[in-house]
Amino acid sequence: HTRRAGLRASFADGRTLDLSERGKALPLAFVSEAGSKQGWWFNADITRLDVFPLCPHADAIRAEERQRCALPPYRSPRAMPLPLRDDPLLAEVAAATGGAAGFAGSPSLYRRLMGGVEREAPR
Repeated sequence: HTRRAGLRASFADGRTLDLSERGKALPLAFVSEAGSKQGWWFNADITRLDVFPLCPHADAIRAEERQRCALPPYRSPRAMPLPLRDDPLLAEVAAATGGAAGFAGSPSLYRRLMGGVEREAPR
């Protein structure tokens, strides 16, 4: 059994963007500057990030497997806030960077890629 999760971004103006539906990624980075100024960096218009379970059987060949997607917890998935800790472990930062093919750890690349998200969900 494979655990799959979707990511939903909520914006200040009330809109939401389900990143799992469109096959999009959210550029984010953990930025640490001199002193104690540090934190997760992503689009400033995003007020909340939620994760929710996706059905791992959706692409199954057999119909009875796909029917599992109509049952809880996939029928009405309950969203939970994405836990972005104020003091993440090195493994969490590395996972965010590696999971996003390296661009999450690079603020300059983040700025360039963030333009794509802003085109999709303009302010």
